[in-house]
This record gives sequence, structure tokens and C-alpha cells, in this order.
Amino acid sequence: MNVGPVAHAAASLSVLRQQGQLVVSVRDVPPGTAEVVIALHSDRNAAVSNSADRSTHDPAGARRAEQAPFWYPVVDLALEPSMTALARFDDAVAGRYAINGMFFPQSAPLAPQIVIERDRLMNWENNLATEPAVALRAFHLVQRIGVKGDAASHTFTLLSPEWSGRVTAIAITNGRETSLGEALVKIDLATTLPPDPLEKFRGTGISHARMVASLIATIRFTQRLQDKSPNTPTSGGLNIFYDYAAKTYRRPSWIWAWGPSIKLLLDAANQVPEVTAAIPAPELRDFARAIGAASRRFQLAQPGHPVDGVVTSRWRESESTLAKNGGFEQFYSVADALFLIGWGWMPLYRETGDKSYLDAALRLADATRRLQTQFEIIPMDYAKSTEFWKNYTINEAGFGPEGLAAIYAANGDPAIQVIGTTYIERLLQRFQQADGLWARRFEFSPERTVPSQRMTRGEGWAMEGLLASYQLTKSEKYRDLAVHMAAHLLAAQHADGGWSFEFDQPAATVGVSEKGTALWSLLFYRLHAITGRADHLHAARQALTWCLENQSTGPDRDGHGGIIGVTFQSGVTYRPWFPLACSYTSAFFGLAALEELKLKNTAADSLSHR
Repeated sequence: MNVGPVAHAAASLSVLRQQGQLVVSVRDVPPGTAEVVIALHSDRNAAVSNSADRSTHDPAGARRAEQAPFWYPVVDLALEPSMTALARFDDAVAGRYAINGMFFPQSAPLAPQIVIERDRLMNWENNLATEPAVALRAFHLVQRIGVKGDAASHTFTLLSPEWSGRVTAIAITNGRETSLGEALVKIDLATTLPPDPLEKFRGTGISHARMVASLIATIRFTQRLQDKSPNTPTSGGLNIFYDYAAKTYRRPSWIWAWGPSIKLLLDAANQVPEVTAAIPAPELRDFARAIGAASRRFQLAQPGHPVDGVVTSRWRESESTLAKNGGFEQFYSVADALFLIGWGWMPLYRETGDKSYLDAALRLADATRRLQTQFEIIPMDYAKSTEFWKNYTINEAGFGPEGLAAIYAANGDPAIQVIGTTYIERLLQRFQQADGLWARRFEFSPERTVPSQRMTRGEGWAMEGLLASYQLTKSEKYRDLAVHMAAHLLAAQHADGGWSFEFDQPAATVGVSEKGTALWSLLFYRLHAITGRADHLHAARQALTWCLENQSTGPDRDGHGGIIGVTFQSGVTYRPWFPLACSYTSAFFGLAALEELKLKNTAADSLSHR
């Protein structure tokens, strides 16, 4: 695609957009010029998002903070070896800053203008922490290019078909700077992007064709979430969110959540020929392997360490740790790691036969057993900076048996059953409530239980653990507890198939739980496979229908195929009330769609044999 010279370009500067690239050319360069500096100002950085932003959807009202401790500038062009970024703050600033401190924790003195080397930058969201909080006034990328004769040119790779912004060129001649012009880069979405492939499948119901189209869009959305940053340990893994307000992918540093996407990719490659006709099965499997390989980098292998064998779960912003840890706290979590291996590592082991995945999973299982001798209930998080366990566990730890059940299915070792049964039984003693729901939180010292908050997603994680425990042990106890919990969700499901963020509250107040709705769709399919109950299948299908109806079809093509959520926990721990789509929402939706397709295929086979 070539849209020709950009309008308003200066006579000596031209910019062409063609086939995902931006070709910048400069003519009539002053004699004696050694190099030309190209500055690329993306429109995504016209108003850089920050940790103090408040969404217009926030019931408390909208505001934007001029000063915030964390800023999120965007890199939406492929990073090149000699590329840098320039960040400009208020003129009078003193303090320290860190860029992407989860991976590069070293801080440096803050100045009105700082140059950030390419090796500290990430594709898409970057995390710029300052101490004290100051306003980030501008952020752009810089590339220096050589001159041949009186001309210079360079081709940049776009990370988004919707790139727009401003390009400037400056000649460096004997130490002097001369402006060579400015070009505005705009894009007409109506003429430069392909038609929406989902539109012909809009409508009602869960037809085979509609689900296949939605699965393809879901997988392509997941592909766009992949972190391809050149210098980060998460490269190959996934960003967890797409932000429709800031138009950027966010948070590659939540490793725990990558697992369901791995399983979706593998299952789609093996089960749906119509999907693999659009996206070849080897491509899907290679992508799954890349995510798995990236996640394996985060398993601690340090004998004698308190969390030897456990996987880094995530990083979280922490204003108090900028000087020591770049503004981020690193957490290890047994529960989150078990979730990751259940959805990701063990499916990869089954698919590839690579025994290193099983060995790594067994190392985690052994860490779980070891920690069960130290704690009644394993705390939710171990903080690397303090080298202490947090003083709590939440009901989301319930999903841990997912990993143990997957290991047991692979090797049949009764010792794994013992670890899994111990895990779930101890949680039940502290979390199970008489009404069938789980308490939200248990604190160890002093002992305190926070009752259920009826959070749709949180109860879903506990439900996942009950169903996995049934698969692990075939004990009817866990089946019955799951049925008891599910009764609350059956009663609270909206007519359109969704659930409120807190399922007993009106959606108008708390928003619709898109993560919880996708998760519970899959959970109800799993429950139906155990109980055979029609109401469980109906709930699964209604939730699947909600996901189909709320899958994004544009106009933002970067977010195309995601399922948008707007709640206090749109971004779980940040970006409240902003419209975000989450990778594991898409994964659970896709896995639920695969369950429905299997049911349809089974029914069709049954009819064909009558």
C-alpha cells in the first residue's frame, strides 16, 4: 500500500507510508552535513497516559493529573539498534527516574530532558517512574541517519497500521542544527484498512460460522498482543491488555496470565480446520511454544531459596521502591505458577513431548509440597525486594489445583494427588462459606477472614480449583461444592448472558465483568461435562453469546477481536474504568467456543449415524 507523499510535508522532506513501513526521505541537505536527525512524534504520545489518569467512565468523575509518579509513553515503531527516545519534563526538576524498572531497576538523576537508550525501551507501553512525581511534557523517538550527497533516507517499520503523527528532520552541519522541515502523517481508516471480517457473522446465536470467525479474530488479537521487544526477558510472551483509550498494548510483565492463551493456540491448531485454513497450524504451535519458552525464563532455579522452583508471577508499581527497584516490586506466587503450568506448560508437554516442561512442572510441585510443610496455607505472594511472604491469601489462590491436576493427568503419581488434596482442603477450611461461596481474603497475623465480595471473576478462580480438584481426585465432594457455588451464578446471570463485576450488584453501578463472563462460560461448559445438567449448559451458552456480542469489531483495528471491559478493575491493578481488553478474557472465550464446537460436532456425528 502506498498512499503517496504526506500532506503538508516541507519541500525537502517527504514521508511515504507503504506496506507497514514509513519511508522518510530528505533532499537538498546543506553541504557538509554529516548526519540528519529524524524525530518521530507518535500521536499516541500527544497526551501520555499516567498512573493518576481518571477515565470519563469513572463514576467519581474525570480528571487528568498534571503530575504522576508513573507515566506510560508508547513506542509504536520497531526499535532499531541506534534508536533513542527523548523525554521532556518541566524545566525545573530534581530527583530520579527509572525506565521500565521491572527489567532495568537502575535509577538515574532526573533532568528537564533525558535521552533513553534503545536497550532500555520496550515495544508499546513503557513505564517511566519519577521521584518526585513530575509532569512528562513530551516523548518521541529519534533516529540519526547518514547523508549521501545531498540526500538522506531511512525506512521505519510500523507496529500498527494506524500509526499517525509528526516527523521532523534536522541537519547536523559542523555542529550546527538546521531544520529541514516537518511532515504530518495522517491515515484515513476508511480507505487504508481492510473491511471488518467479523461483520458478515454478526447477528444472533452461536452458529458454527460465527464462532469460527470470532475464533480467528481472537487468535489474531492474541498475536498482536505478543511482546516482540528486542531487549526484554518477556520477549516472545504476551502483553496482557490492549487499552482502547490510549491505543496501546500494555503489561508484558504478568507472566502468570499467559497460560490460557497457550492452550487456546494448541487446541485451535488441533481441533478446527477452518481456523487453520486462515492461520496455519504450525504458526499457532510456534506461537504457543514461544510464549512457553518466554515463561520458562522466570522459574527460579536456586536450591535452598525460599521460592526455589516457583515462577515470577508479575511486577507491580511501588512508589517507595524507585531508588532500589526502579519503581516496581517483583512477586513470586505458587498459586499463579500452578495456574500457568496447568494451562500452558503441561499442554505444551502433551503437544511436543518436551520433557523439560514436565520436569519444570514437577519442580514447582515439589516446591508446593515443601511450602505446605511450612505454612497452613501458602501465602499468595513472596516479594523479592523484602524477601518476605505477604500476610494474606485471597480466594484466587483456589485456581492452583489446575496445575496439579494437569501434572497428575500426565504422570499418574499419587504423590501429586496428595499435594493437590492438601492444597484444596486447607483452602476450604479457611475460605468455604456456608452459602457455597468463598471468602475473599484470609490474613494470617492476626487471623482475619474477609467475607465474599461476590466478585464474579474471583469466585470463578475458586470454582476453577474445585473443578480441577474433581478431575484430580474424582471425589464427589468437589463436584457438589462446585454445583453449590454455581447456583449463585445461575441466579445472577443477566438476560444477555453476562454478569456484573460483583454479581449481586447492578451493572450500571459496577460494570459488566467481561473477564468473569468469559471465564464462567468455560467453567459452566466444564461443569456441564461433569453433571450433564441442561441449566449448566444453558448458562455456558448464554455467556458465550455475550462474549460474541461484545467482541470488538472496530474502528480501532489494533484492538479488533478483543472483548472490552470497563470496570473498576479493567486493568485489574491499574487503569480503572478505562476500556481495556485482556488476553486471558480472549483465551477463556476462545476455549469456551471450542467446547461448543465440540458439542456441535458430537451432535452432528450422532445424527449422521442414526
